[in-house]
Amino acid sequence: MQELFDFIYRIRVFLVFVVLEIVAGILIVSNNSYQRATFFSSSSAVAGNLFQVTTNVTRYLDLSRINEELREENALLRERLLALDTLVVDPEDSLALLNLSFSDTLVTKDTADTDLKFAFQEAEVINNSIRRNNNYITIDKGRLDGVEEGMGIITSGGIVGQVKNVSDHFATCYSVLHSRMNISAELLKDKSLCTVKWDTNNPAKASLHYLPMHIELSEGDTVITSGYNTVYPQGIMIGTVSKTEYKMEESFVNVEIDLAVDFDQLSYVYIINALFRAEKDSLESLNAIDE
Repeated sequence: MQELFDFIYRIRVFLVFVVLEIVAGILIVSNNSYQRATFFSSSSAVAGNLFQVTTNVTRYLDLSRINEELREENALLRERLLALDTLVVDPEDSLALLNLSFSDTLVTKDTADTDLKFAFQEAEVINNSIRRNNNYITIDKGRLDGVEEGMGIITSGGIVGQVKNVSDHFATCYSVLHSRMNISAELLKDKSLCTVKWDTNNPAKASLHYLPMHIELSEGDTVITSGYNTVYPQGIMIGTVSKTEYKMEESFVNVEIDLAVDFDQLSYVYIINALFRAEKDSLESLNAIDE
C-alpha cells in the first residue's frame, strides 16, 4: 500500500494537471454552445461505435445458438414442405389446407405403399469418412434424442445415409459411400425404378442398377428416392446422370451419377423418423411366409 502512495505522490503534478484539464473542459462545454454541441456529437459517435462493436461481438458469440435455432426451424419447415407436397386434398377445400399442421398424416399422390408420416430432427456431423471402402458418419444425436437404428439421414441437398448404431448421445450411420447402402430410387422424369449403389470408389459418384435397356437417359436426368421403403420419403434428391453405357448383351443399362451431396463438406444433417415404419415393416414381413 505504501508503494501505491509513493507512486501517487511522484505523479502528483501530473494528476493535478489532468484534474485541471477536466475542469477546464467542463467549463468550456458548459458555457459555450458550439463546443457543447461538438462535444455531445463526438461523444455520441464514440458511444455509437462502442455499442456497434459490443453488438457485433455479442452476435458472434451467439452464432452457435442462432444456428441451432435455424436448423430446428429448417427441420420443421421441411416437414411442412413435405406435407404440402404430398397431402391429397380437394383443391377447393381451403379449410383443409388452412388446418394443415405438422402432425397431419402424409399421403403420397402415387401410391399407398408410402402412406407414412415423417418427422425431421437436425444433427451435427462430428466425424465423417469418405476414403474407405465402407464409410461412416457420426452425429451428435442419440437414443435420448429419439434416434433409432434404421432412420434415414439427409441434408438440404440430398440423401446422406442411414443410422446403424445408437448410444445415448451419439449415432453412427452408414454413409451413401458404403457397400451395404442400396437406395430405392426412381428417375424424376418418368418414375422408372432403379437402385443406387456406391461402387465407384469415388466419393462424388455412384451407379444406377436394374434400369432396363429400353429406358432413354440423358445427361443431367435427376434421380430421386422412390419412397418404396420406410426410410426416406419420395422425392429426396440423390444425384444426376453423368454417364450412360448401353451394351446389347446386358439386360440393364450401365449408368453413373453425380451425387447431389458433397460428402467432403458435411456439417449438419437431418434425421428422418418415419413414424409408422415399425408397423409397416412388421406387416410386410408377414408376406415373407408365403414366398
